[in-house]
Amino acid sequence: MKKVALITGGGRGIGAETARYLAAAIAWLLSDEASYVTGTFMELAGGR
Repeated sequence: MKKVALITGGGRGIGAETARYLAAAIAWLLSDEASYVTGTFMELAGGR
């Protein structure tokens, strides 16, 4: 979680909702549904 906080919030920490969005994105990237994704930037803004 420490590395995630550094990446996402510059050490400010992340909220539960942000962690949930991040976990969902990681789960999707590891799934078969993302088998054709070869490189992208994903913005996890939580609808903001």
